[in-house]
Amino acid sequence: GAPAVPGARSMYVESTLEYGSRVGFWRIMRLFQERRIKASVDAGHEVMSHGYRFIDYQHVPEDEEREYIRLAVQTLQGLTGERPLGWLTGRPSPNTRRLLVEEGGSLYDQDSLNDELPFWVTVLGKPHLCLPYSFETNDNAFSGRQGFATGEQFYTYLREAFDFFYK
Repeated sequence: GAPAVPGARSMYVESTLEYGSRVGFWRIMRLFQERRIKASVDAGHEVMSHGYRFIDYQHVPEDEEREYIRLAVQTLQGLTGERPLGWLTGRPSPNTRRLLVEEGGSLYDQDSLNDELPFWVTVLGKPHLCLPYSFETNDNAFSGRQGFATGEQFYTYLREAFDFFYK
């Protein structure tokens, strides 16, 4: 919803993305604690990376993108004791998938919108799994005017989408 700020930081957008680490994460952790749900690497959940910086990588120099991938892996490994197995850049470059395979630890990425089902590609002679991402069935629907008014509406939409694809 915010306009681009070419060549500069957008403090408005940064504050929106910061919400998760300041508020959202802790709210979810309280809910898990109340319900005695174990949500940690030790409980068997996997770590996935959303990248080191949430920027458009289209024109980022390859060496700089490679360094951001390294920093993201290093940071998550330091925080959780586990390296990320999956990746979602959000705005990948033509090099992103190759750099992830080159780095060696990502089993899959979600930087594709071109299918409804997972599919395999070959990158650097190795099989790499693509798990298509959907703008349709994620919480982005709440961030714009086209969003749902209630959680129940969103749940119904998700359930109906699942039922359709399951058939």
